[in-house]
Amino acid sequence: QKDWLQKNRNMLLYGILLLSFLGLLMGWKLLPDPVQMTVAQEGSENVTLSKDMAMGAHFLLSAGFGAAFWFRPREIVYFLASILGLLLTFGVLYLNVGM
Repeated sequence: QKDWLQKNRNMLLYGILLLSFLGLLMGWKLLPDPVQMTVAQEGSENVTLSKDMAMGAHFLLSAGFGAAFWFRPREIVYFLASILGLLLTFGVLYLNVGM
């Protein structure tokens, strides 16, 4: 698996970063300015963030770990963290626009 990731890292990273960038653009266009997120703790409460901060943080998570995966392609953790950032980007869109 590690050799397959190293061999195909360019295509994987281009796909992840393209989807992250498209999610970022959709978030800036579709989300209302105060974005609400729920903290997963006892007595969870809603946290309100600006859409720029929420979408920017998730895009930087994808891009930052994508860059780390670029330089160290045998580390699966960096690849999975980059995918997590992508999922968080679309998760915020789904929870604030789709529901």
